[in-house]
Amino acid sequence: LPAETVETSTNASYPGWVKSGDLTVTEGEIIDFEVIEDFLLDAADKFDVQGIGYDPWSAKQMAQRMGNAGLPMVEVRMTVANLSEPTKEFDALMRSGRLHHQGSAVMTHAVSSVVGRYDEKENVYPKKPKNSPNRIDAAISALLLQTVAPAAIDVALAVQDEIAQRVEQAASDPLRDQLEV
Repeated sequence: LPAETVETSTNASYPGWVKSGDLTVTEGEIIDFEVIEDFLLDAADKFDVQGIGYDPWSAKQMAQRMGNAGLPMVEVRMTVANLSEPTKEFDALMRSGRLHHQGSAVMTHAVSSVVGRYDEKENVYPKKPKNSPNRIDAAISALLLQTVAPAAIDVALAVQDEIAQRVEQAASDPLRDQLEV
């Protein structure tokens, strides 16, 4: 977030998130897209990035630059049609206890700040409560991931299930105590 936003915000958590490294602050009063671009390029050097979702409303130029740099940019407009199913899936994963992240206070806060706005056809759109100063950007980023790369989430859940199954098997192994060194 821009430093000006952090300094003038009513969100008392920002200073702690900055101190813990959960929130990156840039100088000035506007979003510094260069910082985001550097982060994306660094991530692409470290990982096999299959797609980066972005909202064209405010990131069109950044997406063009990143696309020109060889990153696979995927436009995802913030519409009910694009976000309803990922929101429902995200909610189901969360409620079933299968949704985990790396302990980011920002992500926890963002997810807890999202409310679903349903229409008459049971489509849902993620919003923040009316007049709330809370930001839900991190939660929306997770929905973009689910929109762009649902297979990646399926693989992560399958790995998570396999690990849980192996831990459970190891815990119930009658020879477990004899095998410990």
